[in-house]
Amino acid sequence: MTTAALSPNGLRLTRKGRLAITFSAALLVLAGVFALAPSGAEASNTSNSAGVIEVIVSPGDSLWSIAKAAKPDQDPRETIYEIKAMNLIQGSQVFPGQIIQISAN
Repeated sequence: MTTAALSPNGLRLTRKGRLAITFSAALLVLAGVFALAPSGAEASNTSNSAGVIEVIVSPGDSLWSIAKAAKPDQDPRETIYEIKAMNLIQGSQVFPGQIIQISAN
């Protein structure tokens, strides 16, 4: 099986050849997107001068996991209570992309 045939005008790609090149290019673009994408809430944490940490919720994050990561030496229930009060969260769900503020102390 060949993917190119010689024609009087030079090299000509067959349908399979065009598909192979398109598929390869799409894989390269996809790999670039994943390489540049932020991963996890840890990578997207920011801090400001008022003693507040901002966390951007990632897929799979929960209030419990965010509380444990932000204040590992404190009871997560206390941290969750602070997070809910500070961010006016009624229930227990957080959503990817949501920005949550946590006191730094």
